[in-house]
Amino acid sequence: MCNFFGSFVGSIPVVAGFVRSAVNAASGVRTPLSGIVCGSMILVACAVLTPFFAYIPKAGLSAVIITASIFSVDIANVLLMWKSQSSDNVIYEY
Repeated sequence: MCNFFGSFVGSIPVVAGFVRSAVNAASGVRTPLSGIVCGSMILVACAVLTPFFAYIPKAGLSAVIITASIFSVDIANVLLMWKSQSSDNVIYEY
């Protein structure tokens, strides 16, 4: 919903939840406590570091997000979808 309404005002898409889950999975996290720790770290970072975020270019912030989320893409599945018929990929696109 945030992405939908944000598209009317030019905001950056919100996908941080997927990236946090991918980073947690890659780190070998096994308990839900990691969500609490991650959420509290985000709250502290937003409360303390927000004035300094204004000096970071958006390209730098997006590079951090892309670098963290690149490992959530399974290349084997992408190649399999690329080689299949286009009518088979309708379910993936919508």
